Amino acid sequence: MRLKLRGYWVELSTFRHFDIILNEHVMSNKDEIICTCNEITRREIEDAIRSKKLQTIEAVGNETTAGTVCGACVDEIYLILEEINGKVSL
Repeated sequence: MRLKLRGYWVELSTFRHFDIILNEHVMSNKDEIICTCNEITRREIEDAIRSKKLQTIEAVGNETTAGTVCGACVDEIYLILEEINGKVSL
């Protein structure tokens, strides 16, 4: 598992002795990578949806590049949109 800490991607095993830091990141789940092709996190997608009032998967892709390469994360983007907006425009 990789986490983005202070702008750097770090392997989880590197920080085993920093339990407090890791627990904050793992428990929040905000730094979970949703789009592995472009390394876009849940937090980046959620922030874009809220700040730009995005309604569609395409709009999220245009704003963040998530879901624009292989498409494997499109279902997860849909669920995030649904969670934030209550519905998803197609």
